[in-house]
Amino acid sequence: MKKKYIYSVLFASFLFVSSCTDTISENIDNDDLGKDRERMEMDRERERMENERMQMEKQRMEMEGMRERERMQMEKQRMEAEKQFERERVNSDEARIKRDKEFQKEMMAFEEDRMEMEKEMMNLRLQYEKDLMKMQLDHEAELYKIRIEGEADLFEAQKGLQSQP
Repeated sequence: MKKKYIYSVLFASFLFVSSCTDTISENIDNDDLGKDRERMEMDRERERMENERMQMEKQRMEMEGMRERERMQMEKQRMEAEKQFERERVNSDEARIKRDKEFQKEMMAFEEDRMEMEKEMMNLRLQYEKDLMKMQLDHEAELYKIRIEGEADLFEAQKGLQSQP
């Protein structure tokens, strides 16, 4: 019986120790599990926050990229508008220069025509004066001829009167 008693005490102590150990280890395991869960939740939260931060960073980069693209597009449009304005200004200047040259040609042609008309007017005036002088000379010559003939007739008449006693 002593053996039985020893065995029962041993068995009871074994059960006691084992139940204590299980409880402690369960408590330790529960504490560890709780800490692990907290750690995992914190890790998940940290990961979620990191993902949000990365997402926000990505959005910020996309916004900056979009702003940069918009700025580049606006710069490109501004430069294109400047080029177009410059082309229009050059075309306008070329058209004005062309009109000025055509006007100068027309003015030179008009001036040449005016000078030609003045030359013709001078030639006509000279011809008129020449014809007028010729007519005056012819008229004076005719008058002189008539006067001479009249004087000759008078002289003849005086001579005829003198020869008649």
